[in-house]
Parts: sequence; structure tokens; C-alpha cells
Amino acid sequence: MSFLRTLSTLCFGLILIASSSCGILKKGQSGSSAKTAIVLDTIELAYSFEPNPVYQIPPDILIDIHHIELDLHFNWLRQEVIGTAKLSLSAYAKDRESIELDARGFEIQTLVYQINDTSYTPFYTYDNRKILIRPVDKLRVNDTAKVFIKYKARPADLEHETGVAITSNQGLYFINHDGQKVGVPQQIWTQGEPECNSSWFPSVDHPHEKITHEIFLTIDSNFHTISNGRLIYSEEHENGTRTDYWKQDKPHANYLVMIAIGEFSVVKDHWRNIPVWYYLDEKYKSDAMAIFGNTPKMLEFYSTRLGFDYPWDKYHQVVVKDFVSGAMENTSAVIHGDFVQLTQRELLDESHEDVIAHELFHHWFGDLVTCKSWSQLTLNEGFATYGEYLWEEHHYGLEEAQYHLKKDLNAYLVEANGGTKPLIRNHYNTPDDLFDSHTYQKGGRVLHMLRLELGDDVFFSSLKHYLNNHAYGSVELDDFRRSVEKTSGRSMRWFFDQWFEKEGHAQVEITYAQAEEQLSIIVTQKQPEDWPTYRINAPLVIGHEDESLDTILLPLANRSDTFTYNLDSSVIWYSVDPATDILWEKTEFKNTQIWAKQIANAPTHIGRLEGLNAVSDLDPDMASTHIK
Repeated sequence: MSFLRTLSTLCFGLILIASSSCGILKKGQSGSSAKTAIVLDTIELAYSFEPNPVYQIPPDILIDIHHIELDLHFNWLRQEVIGTAKLSLSAYAKDRESIELDARGFEIQTLVYQINDTSYTPFYTYDNRKILIRPVDKLRVNDTAKVFIKYKARPADLEHETGVAITSNQGLYFINHDGQKVGVPQQIWTQGEPECNSSWFPSVDHPHEKITHEIFLTIDSNFHTISNGRLIYSEEHENGTRTDYWKQDKPHANYLVMIAIGEFSVVKDHWRNIPVWYYLDEKYKSDAMAIFGNTPKMLEFYSTRLGFDYPWDKYHQVVVKDFVSGAMENTSAVIHGDFVQLTQRELLDESHEDVIAHELFHHWFGDLVTCKSWSQLTLNEGFATYGEYLWEEHHYGLEEAQYHLKKDLNAYLVEANGGTKPLIRNHYNTPDDLFDSHTYQKGGRVLHMLRLELGDDVFFSSLKHYLNNHAYGSVELDDFRRSVEKTSGRSMRWFFDQWFEKEGHAQVEITYAQAEEQLSIIVTQKQPEDWPTYRINAPLVIGHEDESLDTILLPLANRSDTFTYNLDSSVIWYSVDPATDILWEKTEFKNTQIWAKQIANAPTHIGRLEGLNAVSDLDPDMASTHIK
């Protein structure tokens, strides 16, 4: 998801406002319309650290909802959802005397319970947040019951809970509900993450809950509708309304259920036999292919690279007004804030293609395979952030991808300066706390290091194994680790423990001493004692006069490691991790002449820039003598 990113000061002396899937606009909302957009994917977040986060135990799985059918009408003036819901469900693991459903701010008109051929109104209680149903007989594990609820929901009337990353839990939003705002279209759209969809339909509103569903939307005939899955039919009515029937027949998480309603211009594209459509303002219709046109290429690249074809029925992208989350990876129907709409001329200066890539990569990591609880969120967002890097590496080349990765490192370090946290975080106050640069950018950088550790063949084979073994299911970190170990044949708990389960990162000082043809390197880890001593295979790159390169891996495992190598006379520069592939803070001490040669000869701009930054701190006269 492209939720929230903060303004971060980059190493290049720039202020970065990153936009991406889950960019950086702030999400603000009170009432029925979001006043400030937030980009939650590919983000740098201004994060507020809570002093005493609470240990969170994921909710038990008590019942399993198999399928939900919704028949929805809308009262625009009252900002009201008029709905009928039919839920098919079973007890999970053991028989249940009661059934608890999430439903926030409903007016329940009727509730009917059906088991086999028997239907009746059961005893139930409702506290404006949860419906507790007590059937006459226990709901048994092997039985499937149906619950029918006729209701009205008014999400705009809910008491709004606020946060830093996700500032509204309204779930469903009416935009220009009374039609009085000139130049603002009338729209309805939803934002289900983290647990907000229970404001417009009854459900079990937790990420572990996977469902299929059908949604019937009755709206004025001039409106488009978009939802998950396939449009089965549209039926026109004599009163000027139309009912669209959408069917999602592959299970996905409750928070990914979406609808969007409004007047849009539609540009139709495709990938293989999959419809790929873009819904946006009429003003930007002629720019749609410039904005979204690489989407089919992304679908092909990700499907091929992962060895797992895009698994959903379509891929539609919808641009809405006043969106609260920047972008959201709803299965087969991504919603974008209107910040992505730029003319072809404006796209010469900026692009939000990283957001587009991020949301698409979620359709494997987040939608197909979903974190079981919010403490595991980096399994969604860290992967989607790394998906941005993979696309840039493939389509724009290694230099662009390294620049992107460097920005991610800086976003994380800015946040870490205010306090560090583990990637797998069981202590937090609300799910909102987890949408930060640790979860996103650090998560992506850790995956990059895992790729370097394993090598490309094993890394991508591990991802394929993970997707195949957990498709349409929910996962925790150990599920991913076991796929890595099964594929690689290696014990990788050390990597997962130090990078996912523990907080912090290495802070190293690297000292070089060259005596004739011998080079000594001392690498000292200076991070706080309560952080890990990191095990890292760090690349030492040695450059020669003929521009050839040697790479030697330095196996770091102690607070101080010393290495000695023989050099021949053709060596002109050397550096540990000049491409900044490793997630660490690094200070190098070496001869100015070596820095100068690195500036002139490093194969990527990241390595050259590293040299420039180093010599800029030296005496100007001394530095200029060697950089000719």
C-alpha cells in the first residue's frame, strides 16, 4: 500500500518526498472527505515513536467466513450504505456457541440465521462495533451456516480514530455527496486497510481472514462501478439506475475488498488475455498511457521473474479524489490518489511509476500471500518496496535502481535516528504505528541483502517456492524462512534473526593501511552494545588501471575484523561496498589519492558520489591536488 512517507533529508542534500504502494502525502480525514492525501507505498514517513508500545497478541481464529454476498444501494444525501449481506461460515477448529462479527456503526434491521433447511432469528446483541450471535445449537466445525443481515451503515458518522500514517478509519467515503461542490465529481470509494471495511459490510475484519465474494451495486446509470474480480453483468432498470454484479471467486483478505463508483474516463489496455484498464479524470485521458502505460510490461516482468503468473482476473487502476492513502493494492482494482495524474510534459520532471510498481507487486506479496497479523506487515510492504527496485533495475538499469535503493536507505536512517524497532514488531499500540520506514524501506533493503547472500537463482527460486506453497493463504516470517532454507539448503535463521527479529543496523568504521603491495583492512562495528554484532559478507571491490574489477567477500562476524591482501602494482582504488548494497552506516578512512581514483573510476555513480562526499570534507587545496 502506498500510505505514508515522510519528508526525509537525503544524502545528496535533497529533501525527498517519495511517493509510492502502498509516497508521502499525509493522510488526513474528518467526515466524509479526505482533506490531505497520503501516499503509503514507497514512503518516507514522519513517524511518531510511542514510548510504551503494547504487546499485541493476534486475534484467535474462531470462525471461518467462506463467502460474502453483498447487495448495496446508496443514499447520497445521507451518505448512507443500504445493504443486505449474506455470509457463509463455519466454526474453525472446534464447535462454537456464538458467532462474533465486526460491524461498525450499523443500523441492523433484520438478522436471520440459517443452518441446513432451518431459518430463524437468533438471539443477538450489538454494541455498535460487534454483532454477537447466539444460535440455538452450536455451530459445528463441519457445518456451514448462513447469516443474513439487512442493515444501514453511515461511515461518515463514525467517531474517527486518528493516527500518524492512517488518519481515518472511515472505510467508505462519499465525495461531493450532495453535488454542491463545483468542479468536484461525485464519487464513492473505499479504503479497507488496516481494519476499516467493517464500516460498510459485516465481516471478520482481520488480515488472516480470506474470503470470496459477490457484490451487487445499484447506482445511477451515468456512474461507472469498479470492484474486485470480474464484472459478470450489468442490468439497466426503468428508473434510470443500473445494477452491476462483480464476482471475486479467488480468496483474498477482508481488507482488500473494494468498491469505487463515479464518472471516469476509461482507457483500455491489456496483458496477455487479462484486461488492464485505467480509470481517471477526463482531463488526463490523453495522458493515461504515459502515466500507466508500462503496467503490461510490469505484469510480464514480475510474472516471469517470480515464475508465478499474475493470478487475478483483471488489473484495473482507478484515480479518485481526496483519497486518504496515496494508493492501495485492492486485489485486481488498485486505487490511486489523483497526485498520479500528470500531463506528459509534467512527467518529464516527475513520475509516480514507483507507486504503480509497488501496488502491482503487492498482488503477489500482500494479496496472494498475506501477512497473518499486522506485526508481520513487512512481509507485505517490504516486499512491495523491493518490487520498485526490481522494476527499476529491469527497465531503467542498475544505476537508476541503485539511486532508488540509496534513497530507501536514507529514509530508513532518518527514521532510525529517532529510534529503532525490529521489522517483525509485536509491540505497538495501533496498526497505524507499523506503516513506517522500517516496515517499508528497511524491509526492502533487507530483502536486497538476502538476494546478495543467496545469489539470484536461489533467491528467486525461494520466492517462487514461497508463493506456490502459500498462495491464497496467510503467512508469518517463519513461512518465508522455511522456503528460503528449503530452496537454498542453508540454515538461514541467523539472517532472519539479526535483520527481521532484532532492531538496529551495523555502524562501521573501515580503516585501510597500504604498505607497498600489501593492504590491511580493519572493520570495526560501532553500533550500541545492545544491538547485534552483525554477520555480513561485505564486498571489497578492487579497481585496476585497465578498469577491471575484482570483488572479494569479507566475512564480518565480530566487533572488529582484520583482513590482509596482497596487491599488484595495477591496483589504483579499493572500497568496501561502494554500491551501498548493505544496510549500514559506513565511514571509511583511506588515502585521498585512493578516493580520487574511486571518483574517476568507480563503475556506478553511487561509488563516485561516495568518493566526492568523502573528499569534500578534506582540506580543499589538498583534495584538489589529487582530483585532476
